[in-house]
Amino acid sequence: MAFNINEFKAKMDQYGGPARTNLFVVSIFTNSIDRPTNQFMPDGDLRFFCQTATFPGINLTVTDYKPFTYGLKQSIPTGIEAEPVNCVFMLDSDHKVLSFFHEWMQRIVNYDVSAGNLSSVDNQFPYEINYKKEYTASMEIRFFSSDNPDNFYICTLNDVFPTQIGSLSLSWAENDQVATLPVNFSYSSMRMQAARVGTPTERLSRGTGYLQQMTSIGGLGQSIVQRILPTSVQDAINRFTTVSNTFDRLKSLFK
Repeated sequence: MAFNINEFKAKMDQYGGPARTNLFVVSIFTNSIDRPTNQFMPDGDLRFFCQTATFPGINLTVTDYKPFTYGLKQSIPTGIEAEPVNCVFMLDSDHKVLSFFHEWMQRIVNYDVSAGNLSSVDNQFPYEINYKKEYTASMEIRFFSSDNPDNFYICTLNDVFPTQIGSLSLSWAENDQVATLPVNFSYSSMRMQAARVGTPTERLSRGTGYLQQMTSIGGLGQSIVQRILPTSVQDAINRFTTVSNTFDRLKSLFK
């Protein structure tokens, strides 16, 4: 089948056209956590200074195995890894953005010793690591559509905190260069807009069924351990039926 540029354009337009990487906004919500509000910049103003951001991927950890001990290897997932979020923020000449992140980092580890090694900031001594609930925030990345500003895809990150605040390269030769600050973030969980939301009873019902099956399997162990001879022919038939049903349940667990 020959490639048709008009057909390609029509199909792309059907889905709103190509997505553009410059249509995004990053919001950090520090007021949602139980700690004093940052004194340098409101959360709503910080989103205008985020120049670049990485939309986090979803990475699975896998292990390789050979089903028949030979042939091609296959992979099975064993877990999931959180991909760090890297952002670059433009700096203002009043140094509010820079102060915002330096103050945030100090809430994690108090790196200031200007008042002595026994001084404290909010009961936090120099180089003391704070409790996680005192410095984490939430982050929201909105990726907007090219043709509809009301259409966007949201990634929500929970328990966010900066793990690295980059250095600044200052130079007299760069007269028109805007200063930027790279910041790397870590988080404990993510929520993608396309992800399905589970129900609290779904896991419970699955767990109950599993426990019931394991309880029934316990009858097999009891039959083996007791080693009591059947008292009659009917008793022997009943014992054989119980053991047979238990084996069937055991096999169904590993299908």
